[in-house]
Amino acid sequence: MVGRFDEKARVLNIYGTKTLLQYQTFFDNITFNGKIYTSEHDKILMTDAKAFVETGIPSLSFTTGLHDDYHKISDDEIYINYNGIQIIQQLIESFLKVISTKNDK
Repeated sequence: MVGRFDEKARVLNIYGTKTLLQYQTFFDNITFNGKIYTSEHDKILMTDAKAFVETGIPSLSFTTGLHDDYHKISDDEIYINYNGIQIIQQLIESFLKVISTKNDK
């Protein structure tokens, strides 16, 4: 749920960081031109990842927040912020590189 990244507010919520014990602080220490919230009101059990978390599988959920069109027919492609998606994609790719590097050792 990152399609409506607001480039003025630049807020990204990441739920589930507590399920990744050794990487929990990664998003607290990364360079990001905006605000990343990782622990305040963690809602991982309210996401599609709930089934994974409940069985002990580490999971993350990324969201730029709810909007008036959420789960409505009015939620249309014209509202997608493709540049914002790329910004978040780069952040996720950085995280995956760290994980793969640490797991290779």
